[in-house]
Amino acid sequence: MDARDFSKVTPDIMLGEPAIEGTRIPVELVIRKLGEGATMVDLLDGYFSLSREKIRAALIYAADLIADERTVFLEKTTRAGAAGESEGGWFGKGSADH
Repeated sequence: MDARDFSKVTPDIMLGEPAIEGTRIPVELVIRKLGEGATMVDLLDGYFSLSREKIRAALIYAADLIADERTVFLEKTTRAGAAGESEGGWFGKGSADH
């Protein structure tokens, strides 16, 4: 199953938020409802345009987004001379922004 067959990002539908193909149901809503404890049967009963395959595709779509995500860690530096502050913002070494 290819989640892209069931999830679409279209600017004129749900303001470009990823939604289940052929519906106005955001992928985020499906994932959130499942995370809050709803079952697949609950979703099927509440959203007649969903199917088991579309719900599974939403989970795969979300997993693919997370799999492609990268975290960049920045080193926290201190600012010299700031009144009452011993630590500064999240500037990289050598940054002129302080």
